[in-house]
Amino acid sequence: KPSASNDTFPNRFQKNNTAGIWFNEVAEFDFAEADLKLLVKRCTDAYLGFKEVNTKGLSPALLADKKPRMVFVTLTDTFGPAYVYLGTGKGIVAAVKSVVNQILPISTIMTVAKIDFVESPIDITQSGLQRKHVSKIDFYGLAFAKQTGFALLADEISSKSKRQRHHDLIASYKKAVIEKSKVDLFSSKSFYADQNEVVKLYRGHRFYKKLNEKKLLKAASLGAKYLTRSVKKSGKFIYSYLTRSDKVQKKYNMLRHAGTIYAMLEYYEVSKDKEVLAAAETAIGYLKKKIKPCGNKKQYKCVVDKEYVKLGGNGLAIIALSKYTLVTSDKQYIPLMQSLASWMLSVQKPNGQFVYKIRLSDEKDTGFVSEYYPGEAMLALVRLYNLDKNEKWLDAAEKDASYLIHIRDKGKKISRLNHDHWLLMALNELYRHRKKKDYLEHTVRIVTAITDAQHLEPLFPDYHGSYYVPPRTTPTAVRSEGLIAAYHLLLDHKYQTAMLLKIKRAFEAGISFQLQTQFRKENTLYLKNAQRVMGGFKRGLGNYEIRIDYVQHNVSSILGMYKMLRDGEIEY
Repeated sequence: KPSASNDTFPNRFQKNNTAGIWFNEVAEFDFAEADLKLLVKRCTDAYLGFKEVNTKGLSPALLADKKPRMVFVTLTDTFGPAYVYLGTGKGIVAAVKSVVNQILPISTIMTVAKIDFVESPIDITQSGLQRKHVSKIDFYGLAFAKQTGFALLADEISSKSKRQRHHDLIASYKKAVIEKSKVDLFSSKSFYADQNEVVKLYRGHRFYKKLNEKKLLKAASLGAKYLTRSVKKSGKFIYSYLTRSDKVQKKYNMLRHAGTIYAMLEYYEVSKDKEVLAAAETAIGYLKKKIKPCGNKKQYKCVVDKEYVKLGGNGLAIIALSKYTLVTSDKQYIPLMQSLASWMLSVQKPNGQFVYKIRLSDEKDTGFVSEYYPGEAMLALVRLYNLDKNEKWLDAAEKDASYLIHIRDKGKKISRLNHDHWLLMALNELYRHRKKKDYLEHTVRIVTAITDAQHLEPLFPDYHGSYYVPPRTTPTAVRSEGLIAAYHLLLDHKYQTAMLLKIKRAFEAGISFQLQTQFRKENTLYLKNAQRVMGGFKRGLGNYEIRIDYVQHNVSSILGMYKMLRDGEIEY
């Protein structure tokens, strides 16, 4: 019987270790990637076809190998738990045959596999394995002494919640100490395999070095479908989902609710997927319930979030509803958007600055300042103008831009500028109606600030294209959105080719990083509810939380690049 990865299994591999090989005995691993891929393909063909491993055509290096080897095979049908098998043998082919021979007698319809070839382990002393190490070994497997028969792959460990991880590993550590056994960390060369492909994995995910329209649209579709599944009957989203523990958090944010509707409608615009549209309409219904009368005479409408009205809330509601109007030709929300925008104008100061947040009960300014609300407001006003052609919206957007460029950001070094994607999107669209040179110049300054901060020669190869350490998916995704908008603006107005190339390379690298954080079949094997997480974007490479805004910004930026490829604006 195989070992299901979602539980603790003492001695889980001992009886399968027929060659008597354990981790500290494994020889150094130096086979060519192409040779291993073919071996993985033969392994997959064998267990899918219920037949022996075909060794014909394997490289001489693989066939001649007689050194101690260990191979893990993780199998799943993507609906149930993953099952982990261990094969050992004198030689890599013998180890693969060993693991396949364990699988063949078991009736299975499992079609997805991850195959890990164990590399030389890293010895650590008994005293060296403490709680502080347990939380830092996400990218190493853990093996206890041979007599324990207990080992966990790196991805098994990182897919567990901290509580379960500590429970399993500390319990195993205590057992190892009692038995005076050694503990090893080990790395492995990993491959994902199904009926159609064999892909090398790095720390549990694939690299996306070459993008095309098909790959981008698939990623956006998976993300949009995740959001669609996340809409409850009430119209409220499952806002934050903890994938390791299969739990939903109670917190909520109406700005992100509205932004997520916008991303879903962007996907509908491309796909015409009626299921996505229906879910977005349900979410709009919940948004409408949060819109209340506001202003001193209650003459306006405002999005109310926990008894507060936020400039960004009204702005993002307009952005979402204007996109709905555009993609459906349904104009029912134009009066509502005009009322939301009128409140925004009522709290704009003579110098163009907005009040960012008020308490609904007494209409008082809380003093809160946001770096992103002004850009959201500006984009909302331009989008509303595009629908009703009322110049007052553009006038207010122009005042907002003047304040941001000539007062808030005046004299700032490029390195101190906020990487504001909403502002880049807004300046791109405002310039189409009010052509001011400083909009182009400020766009270039923000773009330079973003590209200067991007990881292009990082410590780890999967950090490439990201920002911050450790990198997170949403900061990268929003910058990709902003860079794509800036590219449109500068391309349409014949800006320098060198700058355009720099921007293009930056958002391509950013989106390649982002795709590594999307949940696909290969990186959901050990999670409690693989089907539920599929298509979502986690917070970062080592943080498995999915929140709707993580998915929102990734879907929007990926669609942005997809449309550029589709329309021939760029080549990749």
